[in-house]
Amino acid sequence: VNPLTLRKGDTYEIQVFKDGKPYANAPLIKDLVNDLTGEAKADENGKATVAVTADGLNVVGVEVAFPTQTKGEQNKYFSALSFLISPEE
Repeated sequence: VNPLTLRKGDTYEIQVFKDGKPYANAPLIKDLVNDLTGEAKADENGKATVAVTADGLNVVGVEVAFPTQTKGEQNKYFSALSFLISPEE
């Protein structure tokens, strides 16, 4: 879906990939701008349905951490999809 065609309240599907493959159960932050507590998980195919919650800037994020070989150390990866929704007149 083209995010520029969406309006507040619409839903759209995203798919998360890791190493070129669908990332099963990827943890999502559904609204990084207005609600950092709005978390969800992708399904076994890395897909999730997300609602447009606001006019203006919408940002969906994925952040994951993986342990390294050094005790107490981890690598974190973050990615985001962001787009603007124009308010309806």
